[in-house]
Amino acid sequence: MRIKRIRLAAFVTALCLLPPLISGCAGPVVAPAEVPEAPSAGMAAPVTDPTVTTADALPTGGDVPAAAPAGADTGIVETEELLDISGAAPTAAYAVLFQMAIKPEKYAGKTLRVKGLYKSYYDVERDIQYMIILCSDETMCCAQGIYLVMDAPPPPEQLPPDGSIVTAEGLVEPYTMEDGTPSCRLIHTELLEVLPAA
Repeated sequence: MRIKRIRLAAFVTALCLLPPLISGCAGPVVAPAEVPEAPSAGMAAPVTDPTVTTADALPTGGDVPAAAPAGADTGIVETEELLDISGAAPTAAYAVLFQMAIKPEKYAGKTLRVKGLYKSYYDVERDIQYMIILCSDETMCCAQGIYLVMDAPPPPEQLPPDGSIVTAEGLVEPYTMEDGTPSCRLIHTELLEVLPAA
């Protein structure tokens, strides 16, 4: 009887822990098969409307992360034309990318330099190379990424291996995904540095 109670308690505990393990703190992860269809080759994500209003898309409940308390040294370098988060503290870089995803118009036209984990996916049917850089927070609980669009993407075999640490620079462009979600991406992207996976 005692063994059955222990097994039941372990099962209930596992069920309670399962949702955070599946979805993380930012919600469910989108699988590559759920990536929206893009209209033409060479684009990292679809464009339906380059001008987008995000007021209705902002999260409710105050889940917007702050990069750091005022006056803290985050490693972020910002000028009128450039936002460099390549040397930023992990949580600060994550927070900037999160803000860009929900308020893309605020960063439109700004050059972004970012360093993070590189992932790619080549869609053979559509002849599209999807490339992304992910930045995780300090705890490695949450990650936020940004799509990279190169003017002339090389063939998949010449791209950095998945899991590389890549520094990239490009121009921030807002766009609307096919499901109506506003976001942003880096266009005219150049890969500045590629380091092997840690």
